[in-house]
Amino acid sequence: MEKNSLTFLSSRGTGFNTDLKMIQSELTKSFGKEGHAYRFFLKNEKSANPLARQGFGRAKKEFCRDMQHVICSDASLSSDLKDLEESAIRLLLAVPYDYQFKNMLALKKRKGEKREWKTFRNYTHIIPGSPFTSELFRSSYALTDIQMLENICMPSVWEMNQKENQQRKREQLQFYFPAMEGKKVFSILLYGEARKKHWLDQFDIREFVEKLGQGWFIVTNQPDIMESTYALKAVYADSFGYVNRILPVQDLLYVSDGMVTNNGRFASYFISRRKPVYCLDFKGNNFEKYMQECYPDLFLHTLSQILNIQFSTAEWSEELEHFYSQMTYKDLCCPYGIIQNLFGLSD
Repeated sequence: MEKNSLTFLSSRGTGFNTDLKMIQSELTKSFGKEGHAYRFFLKNEKSANPLARQGFGRAKKEFCRDMQHVICSDASLSSDLKDLEESAIRLLLAVPYDYQFKNMLALKKRKGEKREWKTFRNYTHIIPGSPFTSELFRSSYALTDIQMLENICMPSVWEMNQKENQQRKREQLQFYFPAMEGKKVFSILLYGEARKKHWLDQFDIREFVEKLGQGWFIVTNQPDIMESTYALKAVYADSFGYVNRILPVQDLLYVSDGMVTNNGRFASYFISRRKPVYCLDFKGNNFEKYMQECYPDLFLHTLSQILNIQFSTAEWSEELEHFYSQMTYKDLCCPYGIIQNLFGLSD
C-alpha cells in the first residue's frame, strides 16, 4: 500500500457520485507529489441479496483496515469500524440524500429536542454544505471531536453556479436538442415508480406547452410523460425533449429556469441558482413528505397543479426564498482549496 493514500468509500448504494468525482478531479491536479494514491470501495453493503450484503460487509471491514485518509458522502464509514488510524483525515461530504429529510422531519416532530446518534462518530471533519444539513447534524448526531466546516458549498453547487459551466452544458444539450437554443428550459425530473397508477390522467402536456409559450423548452427524464407527447401535433415538437442515457440528467440543473422534481438532492442543489423548484407527490419518499409538511406551497399533489404557476413572470415566493436560505449559504465558497489543505495537498 502507498504511504499516502486517499480512499473514496461508498458502501450505501450511492456509488461514486458526482460530488466525489469532482473532488477526485480537483485533487488529481495536486497529486503530482510522489507517493500519493487513490483507493476505492464502491460495493453496496445494503444490497437486497442477503449473501451479497454479508459478503460486501466483510469485504468493507477488511478494506478499511488498510485505510488512511478517506472521503465519503454518506454513512459508509460506519460507527462499528474500529482501529482507524488516529492521525488520518476522515471527511464526510454530507450530500443531502433522502435520509436527511426523514431525520429532519423526525427532529421537527420532537420539537427540536437534541439527539446524539453516533452514526458519524468515526469522521474527523464534516462539510454540511447548507444551513439545513448543519442544523440537522448539530441537533441529531454526536459530533464530539468532529470539526464542522461551515459556509462551504458542495462541489456540484459550486460548479453549476459558474457561468462558463452553464454555457458549456447548454451547448452540449443544444447538440441533442437544437430547438432549445435561445429558450428558457423547464425540467421535470422524477425518480422511482409512481405510487398512483393514473398519476398523469389529469395532466395535459399540450396545455402546459401553450401556457409556457414559444420561449420555453420542456425536458423530462420520465418515460410516461414522454409517451404522453405522442399525441401532440408536429408544431409542438420544438418545445419538448426527452433525456434518457444520452447525457447526465444532472446537467439540466446547470441550464434550467424552473423545475419539478421528487429528488431532494437535485432540488437542494438547483435552488442555489435562485430558480423556482417544486416537488411532486410521486413516489412517496422522505423528501416529498418533508416538502409537503414544511413547504406546502412548493408541493404539487398532482402534476396538473403546475398549470397554476406563473413561470413567465419569474415568480419568487416567500417559501422559495426560505427554501433557498435553508439549502444554500448566503455566499458560495469553493470547497476545493479547503479540501486540498485538509489533506495536505495544496501547493
